[in-house]
Parts: sequence; C-alpha cells; structure tokens
Amino acid sequence: MPVVHSQPAAATVLDAPKSFDLDSANAMPRAIWSDGTTAWVSDLSGRLFAYELASGNRDADKDIGTLRDAENRNANGLWSDGTTIWVSDDQDHKIYAYSLDSGARDADKDIDTLDDAGNHNAKGLWSDGTTMWVSDHWDNKIYAYSLDSGARDADKDISRLYGAANDRAAALWSDGTTMWVVDDVAATIFAYDLATGDVSYNRFFEDLRSHGNVSPKGIWSDQTTMYVVDNRAGKVFAYHMLSLSQSSRLRDVSLSGAYVYQKGPREFSASATNESYVTTVRTRTESLNATVTISPPDADPDTDEHQVALNPGYNTITITVINGSSSTVYTVLFYQYVSTRFDPGTVTAESLLDSLSLSGIDFGTFDSQIGSYSADVANDVVSTVVTATPTNTGDSVTITPADADTDTADAHDVDLAEGANTIVVTVESADSNSQETYTVTVNRASTATFGWDPPSDVRIDVSRRRISNHPPTFGLWSDGTTMWVADAIDDEVIAYSLDSGARDADKDISMLDAAGNANSRGLWSDGSTMWVSDHLSAECDPFFGGTACRAWDDGLSEDASVVGGQPKIYAYSLDSGARDADKDIVTSRDCRPSGQCRELNVGPSGLWSDGSTMWVADRVIAWIYAYNLDTGARDADKDIRMETMLEAGNWHPSGLWSDGYTIWAVDDEDVKIYAYDLDTGARQADLDFDTLADAGISDPRGIWSDGTTMWVSDPGVHRIFAHNMPTSAALKSLSVSGVELGVFQTGIFSYEGTAAAGTTSATVTATAAFADDATVTVAWEAADGTTGTGASATLSAGDNTITVTSSYDADGDADTDNADVRTYTVTVTVPPAADD
Repeated sequence: MPVVHSQPAAATVLDAPKSFDLDSANAMPRAIWSDGTTAWVSDLSGRLFAYELASGNRDADKDIGTLRDAENRNANGLWSDGTTIWVSDDQDHKIYAYSLDSGARDADKDIDTLDDAGNHNAKGLWSDGTTMWVSDHWDNKIYAYSLDSGARDADKDISRLYGAANDRAAALWSDGTTMWVVDDVAATIFAYDLATGDVSYNRFFEDLRSHGNVSPKGIWSDQTTMYVVDNRAGKVFAYHMLSLSQSSRLRDVSLSGAYVYQKGPREFSASATNESYVTTVRTRTESLNATVTISPPDADPDTDEHQVALNPGYNTITITVINGSSSTVYTVLFYQYVSTRFDPGTVTAESLLDSLSLSGIDFGTFDSQIGSYSADVANDVVSTVVTATPTNTGDSVTITPADADTDTADAHDVDLAEGANTIVVTVESADSNSQETYTVTVNRASTATFGWDPPSDVRIDVSRRRISNHPPTFGLWSDGTTMWVADAIDDEVIAYSLDSGARDADKDISMLDAAGNANSRGLWSDGSTMWVSDHLSAECDPFFGGTACRAWDDGLSEDASVVGGQPKIYAYSLDSGARDADKDIVTSRDCRPSGQCRELNVGPSGLWSDGSTMWVADRVIAWIYAYNLDTGARDADKDIRMETMLEAGNWHPSGLWSDGYTIWAVDDEDVKIYAYDLDTGARQADLDFDTLADAGISDPRGIWSDGTTMWVSDPGVHRIFAHNMPTSAALKSLSVSGVELGVFQTGIFSYEGTAAAGTTSATVTATAAFADDATVTVAWEAADGTTGTGASATLSAGDNTITVTSSYDADGDADTDNADVRTYTVTVTVPPAADD
C-alpha cells in the first residue's frame, strides 16, 4: 500500500520575548541577516537598518546607507560571511556586495549573472560560503551560483517548489542540511533537503497568520530561533525551532488494505481497497525519542503491530506522537465499504436473523450472512416499523433506537430524522455464547435549503476500475439525462444515468490517456464538445505523493512544462469521444523576452462556461482564471482572484458550477462550497453550502447542478451526493417544439435553432427550477414584426425571437425591486417555404 509522508504537524510556536518591532523609518522591510549580535533588516528605501538582536533596540551606527548610491534600490535578500554582505535586487537582476563593517561597495564580489540564468526576480539569499542560492519569486525555483565567481552551478538548484505549493518564493535560510523558503503569499515557511531538493514537509512553519505574521518577507535563524520579518506588521517575529530529537511529528504513516492521502497538516483520509474489516497501522516518527499511541485500541494485542477493527462506513483513527512535553495528534478518516459478509468463523446458527424488514423501506434482499445495509428515502418517510425474526425462536433480539411507540407491544417503531439514521439489530443466542449485529443506515432526504437529498444521489460503480486502490471520482457534468464523471486514475470519463444512477458505458470517453490527459479533473460541455482539465502529472500532484516538477520550459512550445504533462484543458467530441485538439485551451502562462515561460494556471481543476467564457479553478493557486472559450485567450478581467478566495478561506477550489449569476467553488479541504458573484467576484456567503459534512462528505471534488439540485462528488466514498439548491428564478429546462436548441443549461441565457421551412408556429415549454415559487412568462416577436405572449409562438420566415422570463420574489410582495428576474432568449430561424 502507498506510504504517505507526513506534512507539517506540530503548531508553529511563537517565542514572543525575542520578537521586536521595527523602526518607523524601516517602513518597507524585506530581508534579515544577523551575526548573532546585530540584526540587519533591509528596506526598499535603499538602507539596511541595524538592531540589537537580543533586545530589538536600534543600533544606528551599524546601518548601511550606501545602497541607493549604488542604484541598489530594491534590497530583497541578504547574506553575509561576516565580512562582506550581499544584497539581491529583483529589478536590476543582480546581487550587490558591500563591506559589512563600513558599508563600502565591494563590486568585485558582485554576482551579475542572474539575468543570463533566467533568474529575473531574485529575492532571498543564502550561502554555505561556497555556493550562493538565490530564490526567484516568479518561477518557483532556487538558483545556485558559485559565490567566488558568480558562475552558475545548476546541479545544486532546487526546482521542486511548485510541487509543495510554494508558489511565491522569497527569503532563504539554511542550517546546511535543510533549506527554508518563505512564501509571502501563503504565509508559510517551506522546507527542502538542501542536497536533494526534496520537500521536507515536517520542517515547515505553517501557521504564521495565526500569530499576526500575515506578510512574511525575510528569515534568519541562529538554529534555536527562526526570525521572520513582516512587511505589514513592521515587526520581526520569533519562533522556536525544534530539533529532530525534540520532534513530536510523524515521518510517515501507512494503513494496510487502504489508499491513504493527506488532506491537511494533521488530517488523512483513507478508503479500503478490499473487504477486510481490519487494517494494520504503521508509523515512523522523526525522533527516536518519540512514542506513538493509536486509537482505537489494538484489536489483536498478540501481534507485534497495531490492528484496528473497522466498522462499515466511516472510522476515525487517532495517532498521537509524544516526545517529552510536546505532542502532536493526527487523525485518519477511514472509509470501509458497507455490506460485506460476516467472518465465517464467527457465524453460528444460534446467532443469526432469519428475516429483517423495515416497513416502507427497501434496503435490498436480506441475507442472514450479511450484516450491513443502507437505504435512501424521501422526506415524507418519517418513521418505519422494524421487524426482526431470529433463526432460533429461543434467541433474543434487541433493536436500537428504542421503540418510539411504547404503547404497541408487537411492533418496534423508529422515528426517522432528516439525514442518516442508524438502526442496529442485535441477536443473542439463548445460552448467551454468541451474538451477531445487523445495521441498517436509513438516509432520509431533507427539504431545507442546502440539505441532503439522498434518493437523488448517484452511486459510483467501483467494480469497473482497473486500478482499484485509488479513488476515481472528480469532475462532473450532465446534460440533464446523463451524468459524466472524470476518473483521474483510469483516465476515462464515465457515464451514468442521472435519474437511476445506472451505468451508460456507451457514452464513456476512453481516449484520455492516449491524448496525454493523464490526470483528468474538471469537466464541462456545450453538448457537442467535452472539455477535460488536466490538473498535474502524478509526479507533481501531492495527491499522488509526488513532489517533482518544474515550472519552466525552454521556449514557447506547447511541450510539457511540468514532468509528465502540461496543465491544459483537452477537448473531445461528446458523441464519439474523439480528440478535438483545435479546441484545447492551454492554460495561462507568462513569457519573458528570453523565451522562458512560467505557468500561472498550473493546477486547473473545475470548469464552467457560459458558452463564451471558460472559467477554470486552480486548486493549487486559489484562483479562478477566465479564458475566451473560442480562442483560448485569457480574459483576466473576469477572474476571481487569489486575494478574494484566500480571504474567504477558499484555499483549494477543485470544482465549479454557475447559474449565470453566482459561481460556486467547492473546497475539498474545507468540505464546503463557496459562492461568488460571477460578474464582480464579490463573496455571496449566504449562498454557501457549508453542511456537506453532515451527509458524510469528506472530500468534495466535482459539482454540477440543474438549478434545483447540486450534485457533489466524493472520491473517497465513490458517491455523488445530491443537495438542495437555494430558491431562485433559474430555469431547469427550455425547449421549442420542432427546433433543436442543443443542451439547455441553467446558466446560459441565449439559444438559437432552425425550424423546418415554412413553419408558422411552435410551442415553448419552460420549467422553472422552483416551479412552485417562480413565475414564468413567454413573449415572442415573429420575423414579420408580429408580437404576442404565451406558450404558442407565431413564427414567420426569417429570425424570430422568443423571450422567456422567470421571476422569483423572495419577499412575496408586489414590490419587484428585489426580485430575482432571469431572461432567456431563443432565436428561431425559419427558412422560407419552397414556393415562396
């Protein structure tokens, strides 16, 4: 089974007494370096301000004010060997050298080869006295140079920053083994093995914002304390640095019979790859001094390893690492498939049920050898009567919950709440030597806005998977009849009946792997072409345990810019599945005159389009990018930008859908769907779906809606969950008799089609998503100028316009100022009759 290497675990601990405020004149602070006594802090004013490290008091006599004279106006990085201090400048693409004692220029020690190397946005500096490492804020890379000559030493580059989501590399510091890299956008200090460049997840400083350190720029350490300059706070924050011997963190964790992946710094998800109800938990700690405790308790204490007995459905496994006074708690949410047979060795004739039924509820065929069942019921099913008969009449049967109707001696009534209801039937033999437990989970639909509607869920067919130990379900799109689902592992788009959930294999798209579309995520179609986003290669995507990728290519070609594939949106014929490469969208990149191009939209995931613009969610960068659907050109004015999404907490947008007014972005880490105004990008928090976890969703990825129901895929449980949409004036369907309009989509407001020559009338059928709440009206203007209203539209030769207006007034009053009004337009072209 795969091993997941732990990401940062213990919280970043502030060492407040060592923190200090910066001088008010040091208003644009960037880098920091210290000799252990004095700390120098660079400023964009062209000065290095000196402070006593121990007290934070100014030591102005040691200031270096000669930077501006040297035209070194953008001092972003500092490093010194105690004699010379080097200062990077991201505008001049150069590293300037000065005497640390006098501030005098020492130009012979300058490094001016950065531009030739493509290191155009130099930020942080660190050296071991032989090699100088220089971060680039723009291209997710740390370049290496000879400190003595300035010559490139590319073998020592660290090029894996993007794989760790370290998208904005700024300051550097190293202890000679680990290289720490501050990201001023993520407010995180990332860590890498200096020799190999591998990500050192456990060395991260991850929660700086919680301490008010929201804009970290410079870092330096004495190996006991990490000092971090904050541009906005005007302060140097100090944090404790724990040695590995003091660490209470995991190095890695694995679970037998399961695919495990990491959802957060201390959170893992796991899904079973077989029907064993036991998993072995294996861990390694960073420190040999640490001890590990695991809950639930060991199911088999006689073995050397820790066994956890699993129940059907979700199980929580807690791993606690203790080292002295430090402890870190990890949780694993493990999903075990439901409806497996009892262990034959535990079944006896005296402890079985002969029959089990729930009135008004069909949970499938009962089998005395099978202990777990589930059923989805409508909201109007408010109770059920449980009838259970043991095989042996002398056995006792216990049912929980308790009988809701204590006046009825011969029946066991259970009231059903909205959501999941667990009914447990226990059979015990007359001699009390054996017993078996049967469980039926009844999921009752909710009528509340955003509530779960389980009868409308789609169950994913896991039996067809070629690679059974990976969760496959990501992007969703439907034409209202068929639901297509992106399978990121088997490299296919799989089709299901939206109504019944049955497989519709004839509509699958199975050519993704041959096209290089090996990591499919988002889906969207106009009814003719299916677009499929490719998130990253497996080598880059942390979901697959990968860290290795590069964010640059050698020119403007469309060759792979990351190892294993280029982030882009692939196009296919929806009908045949054939590639339609002319309609591909190569996601956004910035290119320099040197010919180097940096990918911007590096993690394309969710897709949605209004037929003109394609919006693409980037799960890595927390940005929704906009493109012209026809040309693939960027349309940045329509973006929903990182600052908006990060402020909302929507750090990992993985799926998109819009009704043309609001755009929803699902976040798999927050288990929430965030809402934004499609036109302005402003937050619409009142339209968020924030109760997904109540339905058992732990890893939401793809979303699609028909205006009434929002479907949400969860790859961990192989299910597409249905939730109620907020009431609106949106249409659910629109058709004109005798006219092919293509697929109707709630968020697209303009359609066109051609009627038969000589057609004089057509019937307009429009259904509101909330038919009981919205009012739908139809108006039309024939090509000859005739106008009218009603479902029967008059047509004449030429272009005829049909206008369908749907309105919903939440206030229910006559004032329509605040009403939701949506207008859909259909242009019907009627060719002249043959005798005209």
